[in-house]
Amino acid sequence: MFSLSSRNYFEVTRLKNQDTVTLKGMQFFVRLGLHQAERENEQPLEVDVHCSLDLREAGTCDDIGRTVDYSDIYQKIRDTVLEKKYNILESVCERIAGSVLEDTRIRKVLVNCRKPRVRLPGILEYAEVSIEREQSEE
Repeated sequence: MFSLSSRNYFEVTRLKNQDTVTLKGMQFFVRLGLHQAERENEQPLEVDVHCSLDLREAGTCDDIGRTVDYSDIYQKIRDTVLEKKYNILESVCERIAGSVLEDTRIRKVLVNCRKPRVRLPGILEYAEVSIEREQSEE
């Protein structure tokens, strides 16, 4: 029997029938959290970003000028994540989404931020926040 994990199903259904450029598994070391103990030492933050844009022209022309450059997206995300100390994952996601959408070719962005070492009184692989944002219509 075939089964999709809820996380994979969520990603597939939200981005269905859209061209995407994905940067998955980026890892940064940050000071993140509400509690002093969380902010004393850097901890890993994992980030996935799915950018929706029309890739037809880039695909037919084989021209980087017709798409987004992975290294530019990565640098924007890196700068955003490392520019300040954050209290909550939601804030990190929101800032990443805003910085990625500065490129108007990107119509929609899905951002996943994971904190793998959450201090809770039980077993937990990670805490994750996912947000999806679109270009505003003006």
